[in-house]
Amino acid sequence: MKTSFNTIGSSLALLFDGSTSLSRIEQAPDTLPGAPPAALGLQLLPKSNGLPAADSFEVSTVWGRAAHGAWTKEVGHLANVVIVAAFLSSGSSDYLIGGSAVSATACDPTATQCASDFMTNNFCVSCEGDELLYQMSTDASCTIRQPFYNGPGGWRKMTYSSYGLNFALKTSGAEEAFSGSCNGDYSSLNGDGTGSITSTQTNENLELTRTWNLPSGSSSVLTLVVVVKNVGSIPLVNLEAFWGTRDDWVGSTDSPTKEPAAITSGGVNVPVSSGNAVLVQSGNEALLIFSPDPTARGLIDSCCSFYNILNIGNPSTFTSGQVTNDGSYAIYVNGGDLAPGASKTFSFFYGVGPPEGLNALALEVVEVATPSCEDHTECAPGGKCKGGYKVEKKCREKKKNCKRFGHHSIKRWGCADGKSCGGVEPTEKWGFCVSNAEAEAEAGAETEA
Repeated sequence: MKTSFNTIGSSLALLFDGSTSLSRIEQAPDTLPGAPPAALGLQLLPKSNGLPAADSFEVSTVWGRAAHGAWTKEVGHLANVVIVAAFLSSGSSDYLIGGSAVSATACDPTATQCASDFMTNNFCVSCEGDELLYQMSTDASCTIRQPFYNGPGGWRKMTYSSYGLNFALKTSGAEEAFSGSCNGDYSSLNGDGTGSITSTQTNENLELTRTWNLPSGSSSVLTLVVVVKNVGSIPLVNLEAFWGTRDDWVGSTDSPTKEPAAITSGGVNVPVSSGNAVLVQSGNEALLIFSPDPTARGLIDSCCSFYNILNIGNPSTFTSGQVTNDGSYAIYVNGGDLAPGASKTFSFFYGVGPPEGLNALALEVVEVATPSCEDHTECAPGGKCKGGYKVEKKCREKKKNCKRFGHHSIKRWGCADGKSCGGVEPTEKWGFCVSNAEAEAEAGAETEA
C-alpha cells in the first residue's frame, strides 16, 4: 500500500492504492460562536454497491449547512461538514470514502460526555455540541441523533454515517414542513441517561409534539410518542406519520437484512409479507421498529433518501419479502382526517438487541408498549395487574410473563417446560418466558459484553 498526505490550510489530500483501511484525524478550527472544536475524521470503508472508488481524493472543511460529496452519500451535516471530492479512474476497487466532522459521542463511556446524556446499558443516542436533537438537512422536521447499540462487539451505530432517525408527517399526500428551532426540552432527563426529551414545532397547519423516552438503565427500547394537533381553520385530510431511516447501516455493514415483521403479545413473527414492524439485522446486531397502532405497516425501500419511503404508493397495503441491500425503512401509521382543534396521538418503539434474542426483544417492546394499570379489572381476561417496589404495575399474563425473583417466582409466575425467564437484565424483577435456547444465547451475550 502507498499512502501520501498533503495538507494545505484546512484541506487534506490523500493518495492511495490497494488500501483496506485508512484514517486521519485533524482538529478543525472553532469558527462558530460557542461551538466546540470538532475532529475531522476520515475513513476508507468497504462498499459493495458497484460504484467505482476514488484512487485519489481531496477533503476540505466547510462551515454551514450540510453538503454532499461526489456520490450519493451525504458526508457532513450542520455546522461542521466535510466535502469529499472523488477523482475516479480505474474503478477497479470496491472501496468508497466516507468522512464526517464529529464531536465526542455520548455512546462511548470513555469519551467526553454530553451535558445531557440519553443512554442506557444497551442503547444510546449520540450527541454533538450538547444537543441530542437537530434539524437534518433533508428532513422537514427535527430528529433525534444517531442510535447506537451496545452488544457483544461493544457500541455499534445503527444508521449510516452519523444520521439520526428520520421523521415525517404528510397530509393530503404532501409532506408537512416545520422550520425554526427544534425547541428541545431536556428538563425531564434524570441525570443518569434515562428520562425523556420533548420537541415541539409548529407550522400554519399543525402543532407537532414528540417525546422520546428511555424508562430505565437496562432498557433496550426507545419510545417515541407523537401528538399532532390541527391548529388551522380547516380539516386536515389523510394524516400520515413515518419514522425510520433513509440509510440502513447496522453494526458494521451498509447492507443489512430487512423484512416486515409482526409483533404480538407472544413475540415476533417472521417471515411475513406485511406487519406492524420492520426487522433489520446483521452480524451481532438487530433492531425492531414497531407501532401498536392498528394501521401500522413496516416499509422498506431503496437507499438513500427518505423520500423513497414517503413516495411508496398506498403504504397501508405495503408488502415485501426479505431483502439484503443498502436501503431505507420506516414504520408507518395513518391517523385519518383531523378536524380543527383536534389532536391525534401515535406511539412508536425502537428496540435493539442480538439476532438470537429477537423474540425476547419483541417481548420487551410489547412490555414497554403496554400501558400501566392500577387494578386487575383493567386487564384482559387472564391478565393480572402486577408490579413491585419501584416497578411499574402492568397487566401481565402467567406463562408469558415471569418473575426473576421474589414471592411466587417459580410456583405461580414461572415458565412452562422448555422455557426460561429471560428477556431482561438479570436485576429486573419481571421478565418474559423465552425458549431455553434464547435464554442461553442471552446469557452468553451478557458474558461477552
